[in-house]
Amino acid sequence: SVKELQVTPKTDVFAFGVVLAELITGQRALTRDNNEPPKLKSLITVVNKIFREEDPESALEAVVDGNLRGSYPMEDVCK
Repeated sequence: SVKELQVTPKTDVFAFGVVLAELITGQRALTRDNNEPPKLKSLITVVNKIFREEDPESALEAVVDGNLRGSYPMEDVCK
């Protein structure tokens, strides 16, 4: 069972991070997994995996929404 949602500064910061990730990648926070359609894939899991890559900046750049057309400082996207 789910208890009453506790809203704290920590949950607000996490939610803001999710919204930023959606804006940067152009993806939804939760999407269907193509390999397992009944399952959902979390955008945060994708972003966490990027920062475990050998070259996280290149991996992140690869998922940036193409509609942004490179009109952003990559350093700020990484932050």
